[in-house]
Amino acid sequence: MKKTKIVFGISLLISMLTIQSCNDDEVSTATVSGLDCSGATFSTTATTGSAYTGTVTIPYTGGNGIAYSAGSGISSTGVSGLTATLSSGTLTNGSGSATYTITGTPDTTGSATFPITLGGQTCNLVLPVNAAAASITGLTCTGTTYSAEATGGTAYTGTATVPYTGGNASVYTAGTAITSTGVTGMTATLQAGTLASGTGNLTYTITGTPSAAGTATFPVAFGGQTCNMTMTIK
Repeated sequence: MKKTKIVFGISLLISMLTIQSCNDDEVSTATVSGLDCSGATFSTTATTGSAYTGTVTIPYTGGNGIAYSAGSGISSTGVSGLTATLSSGTLTNGSGSATYTITGTPDTTGSATFPITLGGQTCNLVLPVNAAAASITGLTCTGTTYSAEATGGTAYTGTATVPYTGGNASVYTAGTAITSTGVTGMTATLQAGTLASGTGNLTYTITGTPSAAGTATFPVAFGGQTCNMTMTIK
């Protein structure tokens, strides 16, 4: 009888230790009850073709206060070329936020999407990628061609094409009217378009009535470059 009690006691102790061990395993895993990618906050904006390094904080609820290790890189889809990596940390007991580091160079304009998993919850993190500002490396007003000749005192409507180099394939909007100097009475307005990747032409619409014969000059500025477009008035 005494031996039976001893065996029973040992069995009970083993069972208690096993239960405690299981409980320890359970509380050692970081868990959250909700993960809100739509409420994510990015440290900086992303631009097509430009190297990006930034962080994003993603809110969660129901954290259990357990530490978690850094994650492996998550590749973006939609817009490719970016990677999001979870930074190590400790969950808050309740609501908090997890931080990811995002690096890379986005290959196009649009939405870079990262499938995020943390503490048993998942959501899709979306980073907007903006179009790069239109830029060129050279603008050659001396190579401008005009669709028609202009005569002093006569109403004029025509176009001028100005060659450029080093275009970055970005979209640009129509410009504001540029008033002529020298011979007055005319304006030149940039038409909207998309730069070539390399060499191309900008198109300006020229309208008005030149005040006299001579040279009408338009100071042109685009994509970080400037030059004076001149038009001979007969």
